[in-house]
Amino acid sequence: MQQATYRYLHDFFSTLEYSPSGSASRALTEHALAGQLDHYRRLVSSIFSNAAKQKIRRISDSRSMLQVCMSYVNSIFEKNPLSISGIEGEFVLSGVIPVISSPPGDTFPKEVEESFTDDLNFCFPAALFFELSRAGVKPNNGNPLPPELDRESASYAAWRAIDSSSDDPSSFVAARNNIIEKQAKELADKIDEALADINKRTTEHAGSLDTHLRTLSERTDTALKSTEDAIVRAASFESQILDLTKKADGLDAAIDAKTADADDKISGFLASAKARSTYENLKIHWVNRSRTARSAMFASWIFLGILLILIPCFAVYENESIVALITRIANAANITLPTDAGPIALTIATFSRLIIVTIPLALYFWLIRLVVRFNMRSMLLMDDANVRATIIETYYKMIEERAATIEDRALILTALCRPPPGHGGDSVDPPNFTELVDKAMGK
Repeated sequence: MQQATYRYLHDFFSTLEYSPSGSASRALTEHALAGQLDHYRRLVSSIFSNAAKQKIRRISDSRSMLQVCMSYVNSIFEKNPLSISGIEGEFVLSGVIPVISSPPGDTFPKEVEESFTDDLNFCFPAALFFELSRAGVKPNNGNPLPPELDRESASYAAWRAIDSSSDDPSSFVAARNNIIEKQAKELADKIDEALADINKRTTEHAGSLDTHLRTLSERTDTALKSTEDAIVRAASFESQILDLTKKADGLDAAIDAKTADADDKISGFLASAKARSTYENLKIHWVNRSRTARSAMFASWIFLGILLILIPCFAVYENESIVALITRIANAANITLPTDAGPIALTIATFSRLIIVTIPLALYFWLIRLVVRFNMRSMLLMDDANVRATIIETYYKMIEERAATIEDRALILTALCRPPPGHGGDSVDPPNFTELVDKAMGK
């Protein structure tokens, strides 16, 4: 590290305390304390930004040093390295680290910018770690740092010692000698460690050569045996591969068949759903017709019960009143004949009485016959509507099972549109859809 670089970096850490005076001393001190972490962060960012402007040719990747410095600053300020002390009007901001008044600007000394030896990516971390070492925090969490940083740290420490003893030449010489002696001792220690390590490894290698040869021979025999076993296993493995290939082919065929079957079922289900949504109103029509016919049938049963059970029971219970009524009607219709009336007059009078009695009875039984016919008609219409609704539902199922064709649709329409019972031939049997069932079963 050259002197210009040292001066440029040391100026940022030259202020050890901040002590404004006056009535605003405490407020200024607290404001300065609150901004120290931000000042340090801006200092790190500014220095590394300036380092990018240097003309030096770098041989190491120094981008990670920015993160190391930022992490180091954050770790130090977690321990509150600065504090405020003093009395009213004379408060002082100080601590185990220097006080940063303001971060640097975008410009920096030309000697540093054009230096071909001092890389700020390593010189600044060296200065930062040295000046903040009193905080007791190890850089990079104690992990190894680049060797360039060790060299720049030693150089910054030497300039720092020279700077501290600049007023006393003897102290300067002593400091320089101490630095040289310290570096020579460190170099000698490293050389001794390297020689000891080389001797140790040489002894270990010479002593274990026979062991390595025996181990190599054993491993060779084991490898040959393993090779033979591997050949046998390879043959067995090839046979297993062939079996697995055959099984995989069979599995593919089964999967294809199941996939085709699933696709066919899905297509049938969609076609059935489409047909169901298209002809659902037709089914609802026949279901409603069935309900209407059922209601009419139940009503005819009730009316028939009244005619066959309730009215005869009432007639038996009120027989005297009914007989008296019939006698009164017969007497009112009786025609008084002269004593010399002939047989024709007597016959006419007798038939008149019979007509008055038999006509109501004939009308009564005729009404019963009409109710019975209406009941049978309602029952047949109900069965017919149920059969037609069943035919439509069967058609849906045939479409879903992919068993319905265009010819089947014609058969369905023929079964649905055939004349209702009593409007075709003499037969009143419900429509026969045996053909339709045979189609569904694939016969």
